[in-house]
Amino acid sequence: MYGAGACTLLIRDDQVDSRPYSFSSHPDQPELRFLVKRVSGRSHAGQFSHWLAGRKTGDEVGVGTPFGLFSPGLCPNEIWLATGTGLAPFLSCLRGSNPPRSALLYVGVRNSEEAYFHSFLESRCRVEWRFSRHKVSRRVSVEEPGFPLDPLREYFICGNGAMVRACREGLLARGILLGRVHEESFFG
Repeated sequence: MYGAGACTLLIRDDQVDSRPYSFSSHPDQPELRFLVKRVSGRSHAGQFSHWLAGRKTGDEVGVGTPFGLFSPGLCPNEIWLATGTGLAPFLSCLRGSNPPRSALLYVGVRNSEEAYFHSFLESRCRVEWRFSRHKVSRRVSVEEPGFPLDPLREYFICGNGAMVRACREGLLARGILLGRVHEESFFG
């Protein structure tokens, strides 16, 4: 059993190669879901994502023991910040039978074509979209005017390592206590 926001190792059929992924399915769902993006290049992430994306129905993929302390959705009025596949743990929360509708989710993607789950997300919580490769480029940032800074809220950040670091540092610089900032990053 795993909690919404947890991750696990997905294991290649050689039983040697593995990579961490956050669950995008809710623990109450009968199937396991993960958000996978093909990463270009010869890096380990690139090779593993291409192998994983090439799996077909019936192919076996090993799944490790769930781990992690990233647990969004437990407090009222949380602020969630995600880029790319960092959306997975938030999807996990929102796919439950009683999603935290008071959450505010900031999602950063390159363009509107990458705004996956657009309708689903907006039916489950408040969403602010940010497009980095648009006529008016906007990225997920805690420094934008009107961003909700509240020392009593919990902030959950998942996605690109640079975004996670920038948001954490920005929140801390604006008086949010470290114990209220929760982060998950797999990309350096």
